[in-house]
Amino acid sequence: MLTHNKQCRMCGSQKLTMFLDLGDQPPANRNVKPGEWLKNPEPMYPLKTYFCRDCGLAQLLDVVPKEELFRHYPFISSGVGNTPKHFQEYAQEIQKDFLKPGELVVEVGGNDGVLLSELKGVKTLNVEPALNIAPLAEKRGVPTIAEFFSGKLAKAIVKKYGKAAVVLGNNSIPHIDNQIDVMKGFKALLKGDGVGVIQAHYLGYIFDTLGYGDIYHEHLSYYALRPLVRFYKKFGLEIFDYQMLPFQGVSIRIYFGHAGKHKVQPKVAALAKEELDKGWGSIGAYRSLARAVSQSRDKLVAILTKLKKQGKHIAAYGAAAKGVPILNYAGITDKLVDFCVDGLPDKQGLCMPQSHIPIISPEEARTRPVDYYLLLAWNFREHIAEKESAFVSRGGKFIMPIGEIEIF
Repeated sequence: MLTHNKQCRMCGSQKLTMFLDLGDQPPANRNVKPGEWLKNPEPMYPLKTYFCRDCGLAQLLDVVPKEELFRHYPFISSGVGNTPKHFQEYAQEIQKDFLKPGELVVEVGGNDGVLLSELKGVKTLNVEPALNIAPLAEKRGVPTIAEFFSGKLAKAIVKKYGKAAVVLGNNSIPHIDNQIDVMKGFKALLKGDGVGVIQAHYLGYIFDTLGYGDIYHEHLSYYALRPLVRFYKKFGLEIFDYQMLPFQGVSIRIYFGHAGKHKVQPKVAALAKEELDKGWGSIGAYRSLARAVSQSRDKLVAILTKLKKQGKHIAAYGAAAKGVPILNYAGITDKLVDFCVDGLPDKQGLCMPQSHIPIISPEEARTRPVDYYLLLAWNFREHIAEKESAFVSRGGKFIMPIGEIEIF
């Protein structure tokens, strides 16, 4: 059953202002069988984004049950774009900078173990609640607990395995409603000089690109650095460094540990100040963002409608979750977009949620006429353009669905 929070999940404030309403939408990863919606209507939940006027966290307050979203999960990290290479490089960095032989590394939401399997000479443990994915990690040789992470589970892990030198959470921690319990869990797991590393979508990417496709029910919190610095201090934890990475748009990788155990880099305070200088500490910036998103949506619909009237064949590329809020907010259906191509076999033969655009394989797509691809997996833009070089060479073009709606 849907729950609606009445206070900020980090600071507990009730000073919350809604700034962007994307309408009622189904879960973004809930692809449906053709015609299934005629028998079983899709579950629809409010998709509204709020700003906390006390701590500055952008967040959803309407929370879909975690079991519905994550017990069966279609996204497998090792099968998507440049994701495996990203995590190989990530693992090398962690191994070099923070680990000694035999130490323990715990990852929260480690998916199929693509990162942990790259670490050598250390003990690893994956906490992955998706019952269809946890066995895949085990097959990679990564011990996996198929449960939702919590402070209670963290204490049980410490009792059985000992404290961890490194605790990771990659594109998973903002998905958790109870952020306080999460940080209690991280604090319990980390040994004295241990390092926590959390990677997440960066709020600045939404501002800079109007990338509102990253707003969907799984993503409950939208991380900027400034609110996190304040939040972590409550638990005796301290953010000491960060990186910005060109992953899934732009991701921020935050490094933290027990207060006073690591030298805090000056750039941490500099970024927090930069965020404040950009106006992210007040509601005005978010209202301006919402207006720009609305204008971008209207421009996208106008372009697609014009092309369709010209007799052009339009399809979508990538049945990515981040494409779903855009399609549904814009009211784009199979009447405007012929089909969506995706390389994951589990998605092929299904339809996109709410828009009901059919999903087909790249092989089938190459037998159909396409003039324009609406690039729903735009975070893999270069990878897709290279993969579809034959399409490009015969005059095919891609449409960016966010921002200024670039055609390239």
